Amino acid sequence: GAILAAPTVAAPTGVGQAVAPATPTAAGPTSVATATASAPQPVQPPQDPAALAGVTIMLLGDSLAAGEGAGSYFSGTDGPQQRCHRSAAGWFSGTAADLANAGCSRAIIRNLDAVQQDEEFNARAEPAQLEAISGEAPDITLVMLGGNDMRFAEILNKCVLSEADCTFDPAFTAGALRSAGALTDALAGAYRRVADRVDGKTVLAPAYPQLFGETSGECGRISPAEAGFARELTAALNSSIRRGAE
Repeated sequence: GAILAAPTVAAPTGVGQAVAPATPTAAGPTSVATATASAPQPVQPPQDPAALAGVTIMLLGDSLAAGEGAGSYFSGTDGPQQRCHRSAAGWFSGTAADLANAGCSRAIIRNLDAVQQDEEFNARAEPAQLEAISGEAPDITLVMLGGNDMRFAEILNKCVLSEADCTFDPAFTAGALRSAGALTDALAGAYRRVADRVDGKTVLAPAYPQLFGETSGECGRISPAEAGFARELTAALNSSIRRGAE
């Protein structure tokens, strides 16, 4: 199947980030917007909510795929035993697409094939995400993974919580960038497994959104240098995504 690295764009609901949806035709979706994942360009989703009518879309991956922070969580995904936080207000909501969401906050690449379980957030085991694809394959499968494998949130938390500017520690920043750049093979394998499961249908691998703009100044406890490091880290992860999808 076609594995496409896609740019980030504003989600239809204004929550999180999304990719440009495929252009549907009578025969099904046949084209998508693509861009260099390390430097994504904004692309607007279809203005007509009915443009994706009849298109089936499966969401796989981590918190950005699930819809963490968007609220309107599906029953059973926002409780003490299970906090995948799958949202009805996330990707492609408000369109006429037939959506299914198997994403889960804190998911890593191995959770495509292995259960996700931990004592704090998912005491009740969450099935391997690829198990959600059964019967007829979706027209589009969106896969957003890699951020948790390189511990992106933990790295940024160190910058936020540390009294000293985290960029003053070159071993720390270099190690983080190496982690982001080392994900290409694991991501390529993940995309191939998804492509095999969907039997030739489209697989989208969107870039992660940049949290800080090029002109970011002080942002709370984040210094301009730390904001620049966060941009560099996101670009390194997105480069791994693009290479993995090639």
